[in-house]
Amino acid sequence: MSSPEKDKHLAALANLEAFCEAHNEKINLVERLQTLLFKCDVRYLRNALRDLKDYIKERK
Repeated sequence: MSSPEKDKHLAALANLEAFCEAHNEKINLVERLQTLLFKCDVRYLRNALRDLKDYIKERK
């Protein structure tokens, strides 16, 4: 594989890895919210929603 082609593939893999990490963070937040909703623990739910709001603001 030529060097430019290899660099292109490595960049694509790095982008995919970054996407997967962000996706996993979102999934963890959603699972945390689902757990808290199931338990109906308002205090912790408030904190989780605040974390989610902060995460969304950071991503913009």
